[in-house]
Amino acid sequence: MRFLLGFARTLVALAMGLWIGGLIFFGAITAAIMFRMTREAGVPDMAPKMVGPMLSRFAIICAVCSVILIAGWVVDGVLSKRSLWWRIQGGLTVIVIALGAYLNFGLLPTVERDQTAVLPLYVRSLSKNPQFTPAETELKARFDDGHHRYNRLAVINMWLLVAALACLMAHSLPVEVGRKASN
Repeated sequence: MRFLLGFARTLVALAMGLWIGGLIFFGAITAAIMFRMTREAGVPDMAPKMVGPMLSRFAIICAVCSVILIAGWVVDGVLSKRSLWWRIQGGLTVIVIALGAYLNFGLLPTVERDQTAVLPLYVRSLSKNPQFTPAETELKARFDDGHHRYNRLAVINMWLLVAALACLMAHSLPVEVGRKASN
């Protein structure tokens, strides 16, 4: 029984780490480097064409991680004392999964749909005096708003995952930790 509990908690921690790491990798490293490199190479429209499919595949990983988070949390609750940390972790997990579903299956497809039409505008916007029609300006603004919203919510989701991981760690500590030895 202790093995199953430890295994469940380990899987949950790994799933959280994979999700957090993926958000950091794509947001802070991959996207930034790809956009800089493609601009320098003179093909600025290539970065969005590469990052979009990577995020779509990452959405599948997030969905698998969501199943692991819920299943592991339930197993943890069945096999151990349902502490306050366990409850908080569960609440954060539900919020993370809901926000992740919205990001990956609601907002991301909408942004990707607009991206095809926006890419030529993006390339034009890099010129000295770009001129846009009102319809193009509206499309670009809608895309930019969706893109910024996705980035902000992904950062919030990452911090919620970190908080849920901290709750898992606090819940997993042995009871003896923090108690003073009595003489």
